Amino acid sequence: MSKLYVLRIAVAICLIFVSIPSSFAWRLDPDQFSGPMREYQIELAKIILVRARNTGYRSQFSGMTTVMFTINRSGIIEEFHIKESSGSPYIDSLAKEILRVGARYIPFPEGAPMSHMVITVPIRFVRHPR
Repeated sequence: MSKLYVLRIAVAICLIFVSIPSSFAWRLDPDQFSGPMREYQIELAKIILVRARNTGYRSQFSGMTTVMFTINRSGIIEEFHIKESSGSPYIDSLAKEILRVGARYIPFPEGAPMSHMVITVPIRFVRHPR
């Protein structure tokens, strides 16, 4: 039976801020990542940031949705659920779209010590009027 590791990259990617016009808001601090899958975590966080930025979120409201998902060795999301709702169905639906089940991300590196990872990520959508 494969080991199931729980990695909390909430701290590693801080918060994903959506619809902030400045590109400086999208920087990741690589020093916040650690462990045997450090490089993979950094690359995965970058991809999630790009997908979050591309949602085109425009609203007078802001909120944070914390999501939890399981990704397999092939980079496919197998399970997803909202761990903590933002209170807004619209914001929660955007988070679901970013990390939908079946979405393909990058595969684990050769020789990765696990077959699945359970990842928790807070995604913050920032007020940005039309």
